Amino acid sequence: METEFAGMCTNQYWDGAHEILLRKDIHGVVRAYFRKSSKATTWLPEGEGYPIFRTSVPPHDEAPPPARAKPDTAWNRLEIEGTIRSWYAYFTGDNQYLELVKAEWQRRFNELPQGGDTTLLPDRLKLPWEPLPKRAPRQVADDLEEYGGLSSCLENPPLNPISGPGRKPADVIKELDAYKHHMREGQCVPEGSPPAVFQADYLFGQMPGRGIALFRVCNGATLANCVDVDISFTAVEYEHTPHPEVDAGFWGTFEPLPNARYNSEDSRSGTKFVRHLNVTREFIVLYGVETFTERITVPDRPMPITVVRVTAATLHRLSVLRPEFTMPDEVLSLIHI
Repeated sequence: METEFAGMCTNQYWDGAHEILLRKDIHGVVRAYFRKSSKATTWLPEGEGYPIFRTSVPPHDEAPPPARAKPDTAWNRLEIEGTIRSWYAYFTGDNQYLELVKAEWQRRFNELPQGGDTTLLPDRLKLPWEPLPKRAPRQVADDLEEYGGLSSCLENPPLNPISGPGRKPADVIKELDAYKHHMREGQCVPEGSPPAVFQADYLFGQMPGRGIALFRVCNGATLANCVDVDISFTAVEYEHTPHPEVDAGFWGTFEPLPNARYNSEDSRSGTKFVRHLNVTREFIVLYGVETFTERITVPDRPMPITVVRVTAATLHRLSVLRPEFTMPDEVLSLIHI
């Protein structure tokens, strides 16, 4: 069955494919097959897929078997050992020290796993197995009964993000908004906690030496740390096109800010749009920015584009924090905040 995921997921500008195909083979292994683009709906997922569920796993406190190393022939073990021994003839130290060097290298040769069998390694060279961490839920089950008492270290909440027959994308958004409100206002939030920061949240922020801009969280904001004081995340910056009839404020449209250095053939040039790493709370001006999208026609573009707008209620909140972003009188007369 082919499904489309929504919820806190962002679009193809940030985190890759968002249309996947899940298949379960005769051995009970479920694999995910990804499309190359969420908009290229005629491209079928290809390749062998990625196993995401295994039929059996060791108990969480039991050490799994060590992975095998390459066989000796794959990395030319005998040739490498021979090369090292050939350098003994050029050793300039005394004979006693040379014998110590030979003994040390021989000890290392002897400790290498024969045929790549890492179980033969000395105990001191084996990686120690650390039991998987156990994390107590941040919320109590009674308080999150509606959500099954779940808590997670993932970026997405314990909601069904799949839309399809009988479930519209608007239903996903409605449940997501209810969950965010619950996390921001519910009794599960510790008293005195700062505002929650969720994956895909819109925020108004101000980078050093820059003016206030709109940002969207694209990485690093997990459910487990959403109210942490020292949360650090990655955010995409948006550029603002002013409204033709309103001089001040953010009454126009927003689009992701293009990265002028971006080169699709050079990964060192960065991402297609400008990202800011390690964003912390000190750069945030306004949390929980409410937005909506709109399809508009732009004269210099051949096709209509989707832009982001900020709600009047959010801009009113911004004007309270930053008086320079005053609300136009004509807008205040038309809305009730």
